[in-house]
Amino acid sequence: MRKELPRTYSFNSDGNLEVKARNPQMDVVRFNIEEEALVLEIDNREIQLVPTTGRVVLIASSPNMENVMAAAGKSCYSRFPASEVYPNLTTDQSREFLGERIIPSRHYSVAEHGIFTFSIEGISRACSHQLVRHRHASYSQQSQRYTNPVAEKLKRPFFNFVVPPSFRYSESDFRDYVDKIKGDLRFYIKAIKEGHAEEDARMFLPNAAATNVTVSMNPRALLEFASKRTCALAQWEFDMVATQMVLLAYKEAPSIFESAGPECSRDKCLEGKRSCGNPVKDGIVAHANDEIYPHDHLIFGMK
Repeated sequence: MRKELPRTYSFNSDGNLEVKARNPQMDVVRFNIEEEALVLEIDNREIQLVPTTGRVVLIASSPNMENVMAAAGKSCYSRFPASEVYPNLTTDQSREFLGERIIPSRHYSVAEHGIFTFSIEGISRACSHQLVRHRHASYSQQSQRYTNPVAEKLKRPFFNFVVPPSFRYSESDFRDYVDKIKGDLRFYIKAIKEGHAEEDARMFLPNAAATNVTVSMNPRALLEFASKRTCALAQWEFDMVATQMVLLAYKEAPSIFESAGPECSRDKCLEGKRSCGNPVKDGIVAHANDEIYPHDHLIFGMK
């Protein structure tokens, strides 16, 4: 997947962590972090710190989505209702109609006749707060009131957290970042031990704390979502998640998502003076197997 190298984080058999990242010049940087550096010791207990990158799983989608949307669209130009058009449609016919007539003309209301449900896993709380701004979707998010993110009740407690690209340029930056995370966790755990409710103690948790969110949205909402969140100006983590969502949706409804991507890939940039100045010529699908995406140097470089 573009924007993140495969196996960014790998725990070796000796317990040490191998980090594989990119620097602003897009060179691959590798370094090892010993196991002890990712362990927080409190009251004779060890808490394992686990860096993570977000992943998306499509857990459900509407059956025969393209046929349903094509039947709805065709019924607008027919004397017959969708109930009579639908049984006679083949997948190829539906994809041809949607891909050549509906999507190019941007009759996106037809693309509302379907639903995707994604499990978005291991993203930062910072990213999730941006995610829920998209109101044409339904969300269920892991609670920090009822779920202790340090997982203290387990035999081997752990804390999942997200590291931005700019703190992976070098080993020293990465170590400094981990030390700051440890400091936040110490305050969080201390507050709970002093009797404060978890919902109050969570104020000490960093925005880097990982969370899981279930998201349901229709294809039209996802198209518009992608046009904003796969833009080079989007937060890098959100960009990565939105890209995964589009590629998963494409497998289910290729006629709808073949050209999905930032505004510049379909028309022109709408950001005015904020434009990155590096338009993408094609949508996400066209670049899905590229080692480097046109905007990667902006995402992994210092902005």
